[in-house]
Amino acid sequence: MSEIQVNGQTLPNPGTSNVTAVVNTAVTPIVPAKSNLDTIRDITPAGFYYIGLFDNKRRFIKFDLNAFAQMEIEFGSMETAEERLQKGTMADVRTVLWLGLIHDEAIFDEITGDVLKYGITKYQVGSWLTTLNLGEVMDKLQQAISSSLPEDSKTPDVAAIVPVASDIPDPVEETESPN
Repeated sequence: MSEIQVNGQTLPNPGTSNVTAVVNTAVTPIVPAKSNLDTIRDITPAGFYYIGLFDNKRRFIKFDLNAFAQMEIEFGSMETAEERLQKGTMADVRTVLWLGLIHDEAIFDEITGDVLKYGITKYQVGSWLTTLNLGEVMDKLQQAISSSLPEDSKTPDVAAIVPVASDIPDPVEETESPN
């Protein structure tokens, strides 16, 4: 049986050949491969939330001013939208998810630059959600909406800036001095 040299060690050759081979190999540490999800997290811009691959496209939800403006159109006002979302109907949840996805699906008028329509429908968005992914998508939806709204600490206290009528002292009546 012949022997082979591997990294300076002589080992028996398991092959049937009588040829002596010298092999120099470097030891490379095994590093776990980066998952696709980690890669997606690395390339996801701030304010965008990855919800999955739907219709062969990576989908990100984002709530910018355009989404909130469209929300007012859909619900009539932000207050109505908030009230309806607290009720939690599936139709309203689907609408809000659609609103978070339209940023990437706007079709514009070539002359005015206004949005003509969106290349995605509420029905299409609803078809992507099942009992298997609904919880995860709802968590991302909630994160996207919360991160898009101003924090209480960042919102100025209007009462501290503009005095309320009850905070204004009554004028002091001038009285004659005793002198």
